[in-house]
Amino acid sequence: MSPDELSDEPGYGNFLMVQAADEREIKAMYIVGEETAFSDSNTHNVHTAFEKLDFMVVQDIFLSRTAEFADVVLPACPSVEQEGTYVNTERRIQRSYQVLEPLGNSRPDWRILTDVATRMGHDWGYTHPSEIMAECARIAPMFAGVSYERLEGWKSQLWPVAEDGTDSPLLYIDGFANEDGRANLHALEWQPPVEAPDEEYDLLLDNGRLREQFQGTNQTGRTEGIWQQIPHGFVEVSPNSPPSAASRRAPGCGSARVATA
Repeated sequence: MSPDELSDEPGYGNFLMVQAADEREIKAMYIVGEETAFSDSNTHNVHTAFEKLDFMVVQDIFLSRTAEFADVVLPACPSVEQEGTYVNTERRIQRSYQVLEPLGNSRPDWRILTDVATRMGHDWGYTHPSEIMAECARIAPMFAGVSYERLEGWKSQLWPVAEDGTDSPLLYIDGFANEDGRANLHALEWQPPVEAPDEEYDLLLDNGRLREQFQGTNQTGRTEGIWQQIPHGFVEVSPNSPPSAASRRAPGCGSARVATA
């Protein structure tokens, strides 16, 4: 594939795809490794949207809550059962190695997607994930110098990576990625929140994550030791708020934070 073969039109994000499914604009969905039915806000609307789909495929290492809505579930395998590379939010690119054979009929994500594409008439021709990384390096300038060889062992690279393999531990040392090399800053005008506490609903609720669990708990939630540390979600209520109808009914109530697993 070459850069000019890629679409330059932005697609829907996670939330907008679910919204489009609810409005019947999207009729089929293929979800890989995302516990959307559990972790997305307003789960009732998410579930309703999934039920409206004509066809839904979920590819995951466990039968997740999301997979329960699927017409087809494709069993993938975890990182220890496949080769690959990861890019984290630090911009660090790291290589992983297969140490165990996939269980049962499960297969690596790249192999499942490659076979699906072939059956749909698009033979990508990949035989190893290193070939996929090489294609990314050829197409995306920020990955130009990334290769399996340069990631051998415990080595890593931080994008952008020049063709000679020189990476960028720090960004914007010589300027920003704009024509004038300067950052583009824009002043914003403050706007009040769409909803604010009132006499009827006088609590502000902010949901958060548990340190011990990761997002939808699709993987970490299957670890007994973690549940022993924190077996339940909880609500933290702040007493630092003016009295209101609800706080008169329940002294000390004002704002609340919910931690969910």
